[in-house]
Amino acid sequence: DLIVPRLNGDPFLDKPPLFYMLQMVSFAVWGATEFAARSLTALSAVALIAATAWLGRSLFNRSAGRTGALMFAVLPATFALSAYAILDMTFTLFLFGGAAMVTVAAVNDRPRLQYPGYVLLAAAVLTKGPLALVLAGLAFLLSLALAPDARAPLRRLRWGIGLLIIVALSSPWFIYMWRRFGDDFVEGYVLKENLWLYTRPIYRGQPSFLFYGQVMATGLLPWTPLLAGRLVDAFRGFRITTAERLLWA
Repeated sequence: DLIVPRLNGDPFLDKPPLFYMLQMVSFAVWGATEFAARSLTALSAVALIAATAWLGRSLFNRSAGRTGALMFAVLPATFALSAYAILDMTFTLFLFGGAAMVTVAAVNDRPRLQYPGYVLLAAAVLTKGPLALVLAGLAFLLSLALAPDARAPLRRLRWGIGLLIIVALSSPWFIYMWRRFGDDFVEGYVLKENLWLYTRPIYRGQPSFLFYGQVMATGLLPWTPLLAGRLVDAFRGFRITTAERLLWA
């Protein structure tokens, strides 16, 4: 079934299908092997390193881009997540790549870049669902709050057209699944995997909201102390540029 992900023959309603479709391409090239299953995640990590370098160069300079890419590449979390046949690295590539293009389109006055950025955000939605739009929206609101000088450039972007592009590319799968599976899709995916997951304890031993901060601090090692130090600089009145404020957002 090219459209409906399945697990042991039963519909797998936890995630949209794009990651699994791309994995099928890998299987077509390498065969149904463990290497083929993992290669998509590894390639996504390499592309994410390149995207980090590009964003650093676009917002600062070539040296900053190179340093940022190397710092990301040697994170233990990067090594770990790029070795598993799971969708997180691919999702991050689409989400970060889309947000990076939209950001550079605004602050560097390159409006054409926003459109491939919206396409990548649509791919993020088709990889892990509406969470992509929630995270991108939160980053946008934080950017408006933390980077006053970027407000006017960000508002000049064609957000309405961007949202239409994202909806046009991503909504057909959700509509198809709803029409095909009805209430099972609404309860199994829309409610359980998106709404209830963040609003009620549906799993035994579910951690508190502070869990996400702990994961971020651990996942950014060994660079977490550097980030903490820079945050202290900000509170002590050191000048933080607009580009750096956008990165914090």
